[in-house]
Amino acid sequence: MKSKFLVSSIKRVNLERSVDLKLNSMVTDDIGLSRPVLISLVIPTKIDAGEKTRRRELRTLSRILEECSKLADIGYVDEIIVIDASMRDGKPDYSVLTKVIRTAYLHLRLFRREVELVASSKAENLHASKGFFNFFVKVVHQFDPLISKALETKNVFKRVGLERIPFGKGAALWLSVPLCSGDIVCFIDSDIMNFRKEMIVSLCDPLIKSINSVSTSTIFTKAYYKRLTLRYESESREFVFGGRVTRLFIKPMLKILSKKYSNVFGEFDKINYPLSGENATFKNILDKLSFPYDYNVELSSLYQIIKSHGIDSITQVDLDLFYHIGQSAKGLHNMVAQLSAFLTKLLEENGISLSEEDLNSLANEYLNESKKWVERYKVIFHREIEPLRRAIKAPIHYSETTERERVELFSSIFLETVKNKKYEIKVLPPWRNVLNSTEYTLLTSLLKYRANQFTYTRLLKAGLVPKIKTK
Repeated sequence: MKSKFLVSSIKRVNLERSVDLKLNSMVTDDIGLSRPVLISLVIPTKIDAGEKTRRRELRTLSRILEECSKLADIGYVDEIIVIDASMRDGKPDYSVLTKVIRTAYLHLRLFRREVELVASSKAENLHASKGFFNFFVKVVHQFDPLISKALETKNVFKRVGLERIPFGKGAALWLSVPLCSGDIVCFIDSDIMNFRKEMIVSLCDPLIKSINSVSTSTIFTKAYYKRLTLRYESESREFVFGGRVTRLFIKPMLKILSKKYSNVFGEFDKINYPLSGENATFKNILDKLSFPYDYNVELSSLYQIIKSHGIDSITQVDLDLFYHIGQSAKGLHNMVAQLSAFLTKLLEENGISLSEEDLNSLANEYLNESKKWVERYKVIFHREIEPLRRAIKAPIHYSETTERERVELFSSIFLETVKNKKYEIKVLPPWRNVLNSTEYTLLTSLLKYRANQFTYTRLLKAGLVPKIKTK
């Protein structure tokens, strides 16, 4: 039986209708009572790049929060969690989250009212200082020592074989899961320069419709788009044809793997943008997913969803034009290495061990396939991307020669990584495998208290609430 391929688009969003549907959608809680569906928005950040990029990333994050404020005011989003991993001189840098709090205070009326209540009431101030005031916007640092202490106290580190929270985007998303109160959790990256509130609605809408309909069964939404990338540390506003790792490595490679090893990668070639960081799913699905520490988190989530529920449980959402802040060449190369190791690990887990001859053959097939994709993307660039220069009022650079050179480099990185086993894939297990239901509920409460308490400390640092003296 052929799988049903579900797609949606930001262009079809009717905001008023979507908000009305969300506000009138009900779920059943653990004791059988109906209540309105809740949406948590999670924004992972890591702002420790060069100064030019750092300033741009902070401005972009501020814009995202401004747009999110519009969804908060109309009741579409019920909670925003910003989880940051920024470091300076080897130590957690809390300044980013202080800036986030200032921006949220300026633009989110609901959050501002909460802060004003805490600032004006000694009792509420005291509650907030202990973590007992539930803020609409919560900020969390991935390496907050008190969060680590809570995880250690509840034996989480011991059970997952770690001494501390690891570095990596995947680890941040794993940590965010028990912090979320929503029935639906939407993840968006913090570097989307043209972010619009409709992006969140586009991702959550199919899930809300699934709650209300017996004919649709979407449990996971995944974004795809035309991607432009702002040059890393660029002096001026210059873009390149984005999605380089997706376009030139993972898409051609998955097309090959889906044919050669269909029992493992059978329907991956139907995914338009496997590495997009914008997606949404139900909280009870997230509780059952494992999370690689690193960039493989996006591919891993897809793999687990497809294997457990089939591709017809996924709705792919066209977000149209999407431009973001690029990373360094080294960052792209690390991503290719991580993905290479993950793909071969999936094969090994399914009983397929690749010999050196197999790997060389796969690399050659990739080179031949990717050259076809370079030709295809050359046409797409001149037909669809280049005309966007006027709309964005900035140059968009493209070089077919550079694309071909990049493919050769990606092939070399793939072979070097998998032959020499240069990268070890480390995975955090599903929360439901780490703790039983009672333990998980208790840990969730502790982490939420700490998130609220840490948010209060950033309010103090920003000078938005007074510190209450207690005897």
